[in-house]
Amino acid sequence: MLRTLGENEKVGFVYDSEEGELYKYVQSLPNELLSKVEFHKYQPIKGVEAKYYIVELDAEVDDAESFSHIKSVLHTAFTRAIQGNILHIPEGLGTI
Repeated sequence: MLRTLGENEKVGFVYDSEEGELYKYVQSLPNELLSKVEFHKYQPIKGVEAKYYIVELDAEVDDAESFSHIKSVLHTAFTRAIQGNILHIPEGLGTI
């Protein structure tokens, strides 16, 4: 996907932990591809849009506050992507 982007296009990557599997993988990409990724440690990001957004959630869902956090991350990412999203949810979050 990164190779198909135009010269000035980037993919947004929202993450909530630098320990995430996908975060570590993307960080290991060659510089020519890594330069096309704009990283956002989760926070409300307004006014920042990209053709695609990758979202990696690495939090534990064990209470209402955690679930609220996840809803907020998803809402942020889904409203920032112009064309689509890629969502990576670790195994432990599969029950939400």
